[in-house]
Amino acid sequence: MIEAKTETGLDIGAIQWELIYHIDKRGKVKAAELAELVGLTIPSIRYRLFQLMAKGIVGQKKTRNHRVWFFAKK
Repeated sequence: MIEAKTETGLDIGAIQWELIYHIDKRGKVKAAELAELVGLTIPSIRYRLFQLMAKGIVGQKKTRNHRVWFFAKK
């Protein structure tokens, strides 16, 4: 797996970079949309998104109808 460090020193893999790119390009996205774009399963995408949330790169918003949207923090 390709690893890269951001300017803050965080290790981020190639798949995470691709997720960040798609989230930044589209604004708010669901995990299912990212799974289709990247070609991974939805649980795998969610796992990677939660890793990015722990690093403070991605945030999530839950709506009243239990939908979860992910967005890039700026």
